[in-house]
Amino acid sequence: MNSMSINLTDIDFLQGQLDFSEIDPENFEKLVFHLLDEMGFFNLSWRKGGKGNSSNDGGRDIDGTFWTISPAVKKEEKYWFEVKYRKNQLEKSQVQNTVLCEGVAS
Repeated sequence: MNSMSINLTDIDFLQGQLDFSEIDPENFEKLVFHLLDEMGFFNLSWRKGGKGNSSNDGGRDIDGTFWTISPAVKKEEKYWFEVKYRKNQLEKSQVQNTVLCEGVAS
């Protein structure tokens, strides 16, 4: 398993029209990584599998941490994201099976 951290720069956030028909699955994962960073997640790690095959990532594409801080609560939550880039709808059972299998393995 390879773990990769990405340093973001201003050029990564140029605004413009995004044509999803011209983006590949790897760049879609990068897009989601950048969006999570903008949403306030930190310690983001892109768990990229082998070339052309992401089976080595353990069902997770991106790991991250999010802090919730309020007057009554301060808590750190760890999240993992499985990014799916498909032309057709992803079936609910595919997501459920992944979550259930990962939950047993963790």
